[in-house]
Amino acid sequence: MSRQDLLAVVKVKKLSDFRTIMDTIGERGSQGCEICKPAIGSVLAGLHNEHVMLPKHHGNQDTNDKFMANIQRNGSFSVVPRMAGGEVKPEQLVAIGQIASDYGLYTKITGGQRIDMFGAKKPDLPDIWARLHQVGLESGQAYGKSLRTVKSCVGSTWCRFGVGDSVGLAIDLENRYRGVRAPHKFKGGVSGCVRECAEAQSKDFGLIATDKGWNMVRILDRYIMFYIRTAEHLQRTAPWVESFDGGLAKLQRILIDDELGICADLEAEMASLVDSYEDEWKKAVQDPLVRSKFRQFVNTPERREAVEIVAERGQNRAADWPKEFPSQKFTLASLPPKSEWKWVPLAAVSDLAPNNENTTSAAVRYGDSQLAIFHVPHKGYYATQQMCPHKRAFVLDHGIIGDKNGELYVSCPLHKRNFKLDNGDCINDGDYSVLAFEVRSEGGKLLVRLPPADELDMVIGTSKWMVRKDTAKEMGGIAATAVGGCGGDGCGNPKLEW
Repeated sequence: MSRQDLLAVVKVKKLSDFRTIMDTIGERGSQGCEICKPAIGSVLAGLHNEHVMLPKHHGNQDTNDKFMANIQRNGSFSVVPRMAGGEVKPEQLVAIGQIASDYGLYTKITGGQRIDMFGAKKPDLPDIWARLHQVGLESGQAYGKSLRTVKSCVGSTWCRFGVGDSVGLAIDLENRYRGVRAPHKFKGGVSGCVRECAEAQSKDFGLIATDKGWNMVRILDRYIMFYIRTAEHLQRTAPWVESFDGGLAKLQRILIDDELGICADLEAEMASLVDSYEDEWKKAVQDPLVRSKFRQFVNTPERREAVEIVAERGQNRAADWPKEFPSQKFTLASLPPKSEWKWVPLAAVSDLAPNNENTTSAAVRYGDSQLAIFHVPHKGYYATQQMCPHKRAFVLDHGIIGDKNGELYVSCPLHKRNFKLDNGDCINDGDYSVLAFEVRSEGGKLLVRLPPADELDMVIGTSKWMVRKDTAKEMGGIAATAVGGCGGDGCGNPKLEW
């Protein structure tokens, strides 16, 4: 089923959550997969614009939407406040600088005229956003398949060549479409004259001022809404236009001439999305239940780094990954016999907030080892090690739960290695496997059957697998491409890990 067909069925049948959609038009009782869950999440967001961390939606969110921040390779996150049109006040710049300094964040100006702060720990995200809210900064939705930015030049505000207020219009457009979820991210640009300093023609939508005014403003609502309705999941606007039956000429007849008689509907649907906007992070900061989801471990306030932080050009960043990690299969053979294992209470049932609408998960610490615990509606509780061995990333509790032929698995949020919850086997890459553990619920507590902590630490302890400054050197080079000439098999190699 195409995304367009899925959206149409969901809309006509008035379906509003993953479980109902699967039971109505999918496989009843199925947990879906790492592909269909985000697609369904995208459709629901494009129709209803509900908060992505509601229990019925949270399990559908992939990688970045899961915690409303872009996950980085060391398991930390980036923070990107909205700076509509690239405009920012001095006191807001001061606040950003102070926050970055206080939390040791790496800062960089983005191509969309805003500031990105890298290296934020998950437990710190609510407090960081609370401080940003105090100076009037809101979520930039850099994590979502949604509007990112509307870039602008300074236009007639300052430029001697400007014939239009490009900053003002960019701010109006960005504030209008902020938070609107689409099949993929989309960006805009507004140039104050035909010199085109904002590069509006290279964006998903763009406007250029002339002495006769602005072009295309009145049909943007229709264009974006029709894109949401008809594009495939993860399809950007350019390939959507290129593949559209009838091409650009047909789109012009639909969106300008109203050939299909749907323009009023498109405008009304966009108005509904615009009117339902809320700053997702503001709501998250104010909701204690949502804030509780940002703990690194639910059984201790202690934190654990999984990648060494190094200094570069006066800022902190994560140590390099090696070009390749060796394959790694964790098995029970490396542990004491199960007769020596014990049931260990590691979390409260309430820590996972189990429900019948979607899956939930949390990470716990046991000695120096990290574990991920999952709840699957009508199936029960499962646990695995927290580290995905593909890149030594301690992130499996962030992964989407799916099932294949009735076998449940967790999909690593970084590079989609899928590990079975019952035995840890990787179903799409035989070079890897993880440890899986039994879990039971007893008296409001979750107990995991485990070997002694020191024995488990020798196998999956964080210190043992931490990526350090010297790791890449020891394993033969870093993953990043060095600046220099082409040579060997590197250039034009179609098989890229990234």
